[in-house]
Amino acid sequence: MSLDLTRFPFPIKAYYKQNYFFLYFNLSKNVDVQFIRGDFIDIYSYPSGLDLSKLKISLNDAPEITAQDLPVITPFSKITIKNETGVTSGTVIFLVGGEAVFRKVRQIVALAEDRTTIETNIQKLLRSIGDAGDSPSNVTVYTVHYRLEAITNHLFNLRRKSSVEYVYTLLTSTPLDANAEYVSSYDDLRVYYWAYVIATVYSDQSGTLYVQQSPNGSDVDMEHSLSYTGGDKENNYLKVQIMQR
Repeated sequence: MSLDLTRFPFPIKAYYKQNYFFLYFNLSKNVDVQFIRGDFIDIYSYPSGLDLSKLKISLNDAPEITAQDLPVITPFSKITIKNETGVTSGTVIFLVGGEAVFRKVRQIVALAEDRTTIETNIQKLLRSIGDAGDSPSNVTVYTVHYRLEAITNHLFNLRRKSSVEYVYTLLTSTPLDANAEYVSSYDDLRVYYWAYVIATVYSDQSGTLYVQQSPNGSDVDMEHSLSYTGGDKENNYLKVQIMQR
């Protein structure tokens, strides 16, 4: 049986040679330079407690990186290792790969009963988290589940109101005396998620149409107006964008 090597991305000779090896660095040295070829380097093992941020590495005389930055995939032919950890005993083993780019894989296995215990503890934690406000005694019993459900319902309402919806309301048809005015009550539009309000007016006498917005139903912080001519049925409307609060 023959192996079709044309289906793989590496040179044919790469399949018949050792493509990774160990590089040993003795911490009794301050600097070590190795002229070796590869395209992958990683930490394989090191003494417990060693500060990898102070173990410096340079590939092909490039700016130094630390052992914490490994693994690195890049072609190189020279490795410079500097020991600035202050540790003078022990050995650091590097894994160097070539062509096939050897990768070390770390696998974590948890027992099923341990996983169940973790999930149970997380469930208890989520059930117990409430809104304590300014002090632990000010508890409103708003759990994480309650808040997530409220967010979901709010998003549903936003989606439902995102379509165009027209609502017409006749505010007044009572004739006004000379120089008199009609003032409607405020409508709370926060629950409708409308973008605009269009106000229209028709009168046989000229006048001014006002649309006011208020943050609290009493103080006006935005006002729009339209001067209209009595009997005009074309230029008698005012489109106002609702201020988001």
